[in-house]
Amino acid sequence: MAIRTAKAAGTAAILGDARYHLGAVTSRTDTKSHADPVRKGIATLRTRRNTAESDEEGRVEGLGALTRLDFELDRILSKLDGRLLDRVDKDRSSPLYREVVGKDGMARIIALRGKAQLLAVKALFTALAKHAPELHEEYAEETLKLAADAAAAETTYEEATTAAGRSQGEEFIARAEMVRQLQKNEGALQSMFPGQKARVRTFFRARPKKKTEGGETK
Repeated sequence: MAIRTAKAAGTAAILGDARYHLGAVTSRTDTKSHADPVRKGIATLRTRRNTAESDEEGRVEGLGALTRLDFELDRILSKLDGRLLDRVDKDRSSPLYREVVGKDGMARIIALRGKAQLLAVKALFTALAKHAPELHEEYAEETLKLAADAAAAETTYEEATTAAGRSQGEEFIARAEMVRQLQKNEGALQSMFPGQKARVRTFFRARPKKKTEGGETK
């Protein structure tokens, strides 16, 4: 009996295989002793799967918040860049413009992420307070808040991504352990019923047949 591997099948399929096998071994008095390890494996795999799904949802939620905040921050920085360029007749090489945003322009600040971007935005507004106080007054509060929120969202997203990766790995390990237990039970059943391959096969769910390009099963 070819039992599906943890790499070849997802958690739902392996859980289905395990539940089928559990029902089969508990249907006979002489095979019930093989049920407990399977029950434990199912419980562990379910828990790991639920944790992985929850962590992935958290990662996606964090990405949504980060993407929105990044967009709003980039938008307001671009708008501020336009206002600053208006003051210097669109001359990016002017001393005032370079004093405020640096020789690489606002694009460098927009390209940054997280805490690095927050520090750059703070430095930008320190320079604005000195060289263009009216623009500082107009943009500082909203922009600095957005930058702080975006930096916090970046940290949250990174942590959520790490957690999702870790829990997905733990789910795979639990899936592999479940497969290993099915394989061990298969060996035990073959020992109990020597030469009775057909009977042993009934303890395991049949693998779905693959379809050919023409839609026929083989």
